[in-house]
Amino acid sequence: MAGSDKAPEATEWRRVSKYYRRPPGLAWLLGLLLIPLLLGVIGYGELDRGWPRVTGPSGALPTLNMPTPHGGMPSIPAVSLAPLSISRNGNDFKLTGDVPSGDAKASLLDALKAGFGPDINLIDNLRINPDITSLDFSHAAGVFKAAASVLDFGLDVKGDNIKLIGTAGSADQQRAIEEAAAAAWPNLNLVDTVGNNGAGAPSAPASPAPGSAAPASPAPASAPPSGPAPASPVPAAADCANLSTDIKGLGPITFPTNGFALSPDAEQTLNRVADKLKGCASAKVSINGYTDNTGNDAINNPLSANRANAVADYLKAQGVPGDRLTAKGLGSSNPVADNGPDGQVKNRRVEIVVS
Repeated sequence: MAGSDKAPEATEWRRVSKYYRRPPGLAWLLGLLLIPLLLGVIGYGELDRGWPRVTGPSGALPTLNMPTPHGGMPSIPAVSLAPLSISRNGNDFKLTGDVPSGDAKASLLDALKAGFGPDINLIDNLRINPDITSLDFSHAAGVFKAAASVLDFGLDVKGDNIKLIGTAGSADQQRAIEEAAAAAWPNLNLVDTVGNNGAGAPSAPASPAPGSAAPASPAPASAPPSGPAPASPVPAAADCANLSTDIKGLGPITFPTNGFALSPDAEQTLNRVADKLKGCASAKVSINGYTDNTGNDAINNPLSANRANAVADYLKAQGVPGDRLTAKGLGSSNPVADNGPDGQVKNRRVEIVVS
């Protein structure tokens, strides 16, 4: 029958067609295009409304002055200044060491003349070395003015230490020199070895105001106990008579090849030499520097002078007055041993001769 034939066909078509998808319509295509665009617009608007942006560090950068977690301040590397020394003997000023430029040298010379006067005699052994850092003398005139009457004034620079040397006329002058140095070089370590010839006089007590009671007088000091006076630290005359032999017996001052720096052993020996010299005020000292026979006179003579000056400067730093010391370089003359490998060590020396 016709009716029965069509029913199965319709049923079969519905049964098969359910396994196929229909193609997407226009609404689906518009959705695929518009939804991502809409999300992008929304996101951009949120960013504009204040989302944080990473732009790198801001504010003050950390410095060496920031406190450490333990509450202290971090250590700043010490200044390393080239060695330099100034030693005075009356009107003579010997300058030894390195400066980085002609301008730095001129600054030192100007400060010396401003402090001690324009007619001083400068013995200039300074060397120009642009690779070093030296002490700034642009504000040092006040130091030298305070020390103008100190005839054995000296100044040694090494690392971040400044050593002041000499014998002031009073405690007030001693303090004035130290205060001027502290003002000129506030960030460096001052080693004040300046002595004085007399104690500073104490200030007189202020007079009492009219009508006020006079201050009570201090109780008199107890009389010192009777008995023998303490022994004087100054050596006896017999010790000074044997001074030359005693100093020679302390041992030689020797140096490495081409060097004039003092070794720790040499410094210990010179400490004992200085103690003996300070106890014999009338002793005059010749400090003679020598080299071995390697090299020529153009090298050996200045090298031997540098060795003698190194010893003289060290003795002055220990309190021996500079006017009692005479340093000179004698090159390779007067060897005390043959100039084989062992003998050269002995010939690279400084001799201290007492008269």
